[in-house]
Amino acid sequence: MRYPMKPLSPEQWPVRGEGGISLPEMMVGLLVFSFLVLVLAGWMSHANHTTRVIGLHAQTDFMRQTAIRLLREDFRISKQLLDTGRELQFINLRGDRIRYYLSDRYNLIRSVNGEGASVIATDIKDWHVKPLTRQSVEIMFVTGTGDDGVKVEVVLAGRGGGAE
Repeated sequence: MRYPMKPLSPEQWPVRGEGGISLPEMMVGLLVFSFLVLVLAGWMSHANHTTRVIGLHAQTDFMRQTAIRLLREDFRISKQLLDTGRELQFINLRGDRIRYYLSDRYNLIRSVNGEGASVIATDIKDWHVKPLTRQSVEIMFVTGTGDDGVKVEVVLAGRGGGAE
């Protein structure tokens, strides 16, 4: 059974000011909502920046450790130290001429027998090699930028046949 719709009598009409939300209340509500959105957006931006910085530091640390490991492995089988200063050159027990140097774009480059080159590390701001003995060198390099730069000093010792 369907009930027919009856029009409201004037006594049943809503009276002004009784129901709904007023314009000032709506504006205050929008202001509070906008403030919450801004705070949340700022927090998300800060969290994103922090994540990016932590990731960059982790990547730089991994690259630094990899460069040290490769330098140690190469120099461990060195036979003859050829050059130090702004680059490191030596001949290993297999007779390969290994050269490490810093490029103009702050990349640490490794080449073998003058053929090809590999980027071992990036964002190297300073690089210096100082001989200690015939079979050992001290390497100093700085990674990172500004106050975030990390100075690394490593002593490498070869166990090859000594200088010829």
